[in-house]
Amino acid sequence: MLFKSKEENLYRLGDIAYKIHNVVLSVRLDSILDLKKIALRSKNTEFNSKRFHGLIMRSRDPKATAIVFKSGSMICTGAKSEKDGKEAILKFVKIIRNAGFTDLKMQNYRITNIFATMDYKVPINLMQIHIAFPRITKVTNYVIARARSTSWFTLLSL
Repeated sequence: MLFKSKEENLYRLGDIAYKIHNVVLSVRLDSILDLKKIALRSKNTEFNSKRFHGLIMRSRDPKATAIVFKSGSMICTGAKSEKDGKEAILKFVKIIRNAGFTDLKMQNYRITNIFATMDYKVPINLMQIHIAFPRITKVTNYVIARARSTSWFTLLSL
């Protein structure tokens, strides 16, 4: 049985506890945008076309950050749940509409990534999982300070 604990973003599925740290969502706005115009008419935005060709928008509640491109693509990151992410995207779209782009339509809304941590309460051999499922996993080795080697395990979506 799945339930959410009183601690924010901590969920349980049987004996397995997991915490969602970040949800990344993307959406396509059916319009070509003038990012400079949006930045000048909005609060909590950053735009410097010489450094980066995207408009950075920040929301405090729910806490999230969006990168908006001239093509109308938007990537929202920093949300702690799908609900918070969708709420943040709707807030960003409202800000863009208030800047003068009233004919926006949201298309291709989707979750592109979820970062969560889990406690299985048993040791897991990631290399054995990778050997058993090489088409859907990727293991990258990297070195942390004090010459301690660690593996980063990713389950790829098909």
